[in-house]
Amino acid sequence: LENIESYVDMVDVDSPIIQVSIWPAGDGDGNENADVYALRQAVQQLKQRIKQLYINDIKQLSSNKKINIQNKLLNNLYKTIDEFIDDLKSIPQTQDLIYKIKTFRFHYAQIDIRHNADDIMETLAHLTQVNGLTENFLSLSLEDQKKSIIEWLDNDNIINKLMFTNDEILNKSSKTAARVFGRLKLIKNDLDIFNKLIIA
Repeated sequence: LENIESYVDMVDVDSPIIQVSIWPAGDGDGNENADVYALRQAVQQLKQRIKQLYINDIKQLSSNKKINIQNKLLNNLYKTIDEFIDDLKSIPQTQDLIYKIKTFRFHYAQIDIRHNADDIMETLAHLTQVNGLTENFLSLSLEDQKKSIIEWLDNDNIINKLMFTNDEILNKSSKTAARVFGRLKLIKNDLDIFNKLIIA
């Protein structure tokens, strides 16, 4: 596109014009099988697939640098996309590959996470119960629920306590809460691959 004059002022050829998002792997609305293990597997498969596609492209390059780049990619030695791209910039005919990397990064596609609002509320209720914050969050009025949530969000100690909730204790309290909370924690640990949280 950069060689087509009419596009120069319209399209930034150095920035991706698409963002790939999927949601089948992220749809946890009422599906007991959509747990943290299934989501983690989907994340790993996406990352492995895009890495293999990059390796296939690198093998086609006419450069003695490609072996080193390929090995670094295989061994997860690139901490950022920019490091990966910098290694490719000195090699001729890599513009298309660099554009592909900017588009798909290390995750191939971002995952939209979807949960039912009732499941989210049940998760919050059991999280606060097993951590001794409230006996029955759902029995509170909407105004008191809102007030409590605001207070908890402003308290770093409470946030940390909730984040490190014992998974086994939570699972005994509510399997739904454990499933949803496990998936939400996975999002926190890998923000780059998750696009948005949809509460239906």
